[in-house]
Amino acid sequence: MKKIAYIISQNGGGEFIQESILGAIADGSHTGKIIAVYFTEEGVYHLVKGSRRAKEIGMAIDSQEVKVIASKQSVKDRKIQNMVIQGVELGNYEQFIEIALDADHIISV
Repeated sequence: MKKIAYIISQNGGGEFIQESILGAIADGSHTGKIIAVYFTEEGVYHLVKGSRRAKEIGMAIDSQEVKVIASKQSVKDRKIQNMVIQGVELGNYEQFIEIALDADHIISV
């Protein structure tokens, strides 16, 4: 099974991000092994407690051992430091890349 890492920089993104990517990660139906997801820019809003996908992403962190990193600067700039779901590491791109280098594919959306 191919290892995949994602960079998500958009909030919303319609069906592609919400259903195809985040939904598949959350329910374990993705065709590859997701090893890491890096949320940056507007994408950090997916990680806010109570958001459409936050609960599912939290379950993926726990059950599938997906490493989820949110850009510390993006979270700070949007003033949502205290709103991010448990299990998300606030970090930077370099931390993501250290993990993502083991991936067969790095996909940015």
